[in-house]
Amino acid sequence: AGLWSLGLLSALVGMIELASGTISQTNGLQLLLFSAGVIFSGLLLVPSAAYSLGRILGREIKPPARLSQALRPSRLIFILPIVMLLGYWISGQPNLDWLLLPPLHVLAIGLPILWLVFIAIHELPTGSPQRAWGLFGSGIVIAPGLSFIIEFAALIMVAILGILAISASPGLTEELTLLVERLEPTPPSPEIVTEALAPYLSNPVVIFTVFTFAAVLVPLIEELIKPVGAWLLIGYNPAPVEGFVAGVLSGAGYALVESLALTSPGQTWAAIVFARIGTGVVHIFTAGLVGWALALAWQENRYLRLGVTYLVAVLIHGLWNALTLVTVGATLSDLHVSYTNTELMTQLGRIAPGILIGLAIGSFIGLLWANRSF
Repeated sequence: AGLWSLGLLSALVGMIELASGTISQTNGLQLLLFSAGVIFSGLLLVPSAAYSLGRILGREIKPPARLSQALRPSRLIFILPIVMLLGYWISGQPNLDWLLLPPLHVLAIGLPILWLVFIAIHELPTGSPQRAWGLFGSGIVIAPGLSFIIEFAALIMVAILGILAISASPGLTEELTLLVERLEPTPPSPEIVTEALAPYLSNPVVIFTVFTFAAVLVPLIEELIKPVGAWLLIGYNPAPVEGFVAGVLSGAGYALVESLALTSPGQTWAAIVFARIGTGVVHIFTAGLVGWALALAWQENRYLRLGVTYLVAVLIHGLWNALTLVTVGATLSDLHVSYTNTELMTQLGRIAPGILIGLAIGSFIGLLWANRSF
């Protein structure tokens, strides 16, 4: 109910911004995409609630057999190219994008994650449908919620340290005040914003802080929380395979919510959605890995292996985030943001996409290997 209320409110605000006929139309379409993702996430919590209610009432709920066969992920994945091509075309049609892009957005994000979960856990013991949907729901709600709260608190701490550093330098305080005054009067263009922020984006302290937060602190937090489904089984003494399945399901829920939220309308929609497939693979693989290690530690006291596995997951996630930042940095370098070593940033930006693709492929192979091993 909370997700649906948020989704409907976002849709209402988005429609108002679209109707205003101003520069806020892009924001309006962004809100409609966000609204579709939030409403869809709420819909995915219904099976968990239904199975729980059936258990309370002592009634067994069975999905129709024909529907289950029709919705088999190995079949649905073939729809994805059509969805992507249609979404790419519609994203360039101002009269249609507000109506048709949100449902296509949900399909383009959801189908790959559904297929990846199928690849990872098919023919493995998933427990009762109530447990499976509950584990998935924990990834949709609990994992993003906890991650957001902790990361926001960490961001506030970084901001406080930044404010203390700025206040100790009167010249920097005056410089930032002038920057705010320059950008405040009218909504500036991206070129003006980039030009104004260029001196700060190229500052080694700023670069170090951003990379430390995104590539170290965020992975440390998220790889601990993402396999929340496995943590919730701590009192049930799960087998290692059950820990892996729990991690995959909750990691998939987390990946779905993150990908639905972090996207952009317009001509870049298809590229961003396609890139999010790789992010989903990495999230699901690392969460399954940590879930497996948690169950192994509880059953066999393999806590050293748990620590090593957790650090491996953090390393994969941190490398992914760092390479993404390098790719963005190379783009800014093309926009004439003068980094301390522009040539180095450009060279790293050229190889970063290839390494990202390699990480995604490696994570996918890891899911296949884990499924075969179990």
